[in-house]
Amino acid sequence: MKVTINKIAELAGVSRGVVDKVIHGRPGVRPQVRERVMRVIRQTGYVPPRVSLEPVCRTVAVIMPRTTDSYFAALKEALDRLCRAHADLALRYFFCESTDIDSQLAALDHPADAWLIRGVRSERLRERLNRLDRPIFFLDAEVPGISPVCTFGENYYQSGRIAASLLAKCMNYRGKAAVMAGSPEITSHCLRLEGFLDFLRERCPGIEVVDRLFSQDQSVVAYSQACRTLDQFPDLEGFCNLAGYAGEVGQAILQRQRTIKMVCYDSTADVAALIEKGIVEFSISLVLSHQARSIIDTLHAYLLHGVAPTADYIETPVTVLFDESLRGLLPEGRTKQETP
Repeated sequence: MKVTINKIAELAGVSRGVVDKVIHGRPGVRPQVRERVMRVIRQTGYVPPRVSLEPVCRTVAVIMPRTTDSYFAALKEALDRLCRAHADLALRYFFCESTDIDSQLAALDHPADAWLIRGVRSERLRERLNRLDRPIFFLDAEVPGISPVCTFGENYYQSGRIAASLLAKCMNYRGKAAVMAGSPEITSHCLRLEGFLDFLRERCPGIEVVDRLFSQDQSVVAYSQACRTLDQFPDLEGFCNLAGYAGEVGQAILQRQRTIKMVCYDSTADVAALIEKGIVEFSISLVLSHQARSIIDTLHAYLLHGVAPTADYIETPVTVLFDESLRGLLPEGRTKQETP
């Protein structure tokens, strides 16, 4: 039996008009009601008819860290490239540090048809998002207490365990190690750290984690924290960077001419350079092209055609980079020995 908009309204306990507002991303619907309607739509597989009386362009406001973070710079570039293929979808960016809640709250005052937000644990942010009458999507991390349309991210806990396993192999399962996460207020960072520590505790009793650091998603802090730890522990053998700014950590190691086994994240140019120089043994990377495509396709289908996401949590696969895997990423004819 074909599911109709009237049936969706009946199952969700709302009027047909409310359902229409939800599937077209219009204001005037409380977040809890919007989520209830979307849940019914997902459960029934309802696909709204495509009605186009006039050209429509939907604007998505994106709140993310500044592009001094190489991962977010690369993600923005990929999102913009894919978005150019859709004349009816536009991205508007607001670059805010994870710790700067005031700037994030100010960004939410701007008009938009939907929001794509890198979430952070903040009661002030949660209260403000609860008052939004627009669809919310989360990128990388959620705001606790908020039910988004969907979230885009990786399996962070498992990713942290992978990082620990790679570092343990590099260190021959013994020695002193340090680990750096981004911010304790970012759920994804905490889950990576939890997975990392759990793996070493369960599988690697010969590795002692002598320092746990947080870069606060800032390059200067990442560099200064790495310098302090390297100076404090001259017998340090391993370093795992679970968030951004691996380049700053690598610089600290290079300056001290230390032999440290390092595992980090991302597939950006600074990480590739550290792999080539032998500073980074392995780097765990999200498949950025896959993540950007999932985000743009989901936003476009939902905002322009009322098609619900395929899942509440859209997981991005990860890959592991190392010296030999870089060969296909380097310009033709360039080798590790030719690296400046």
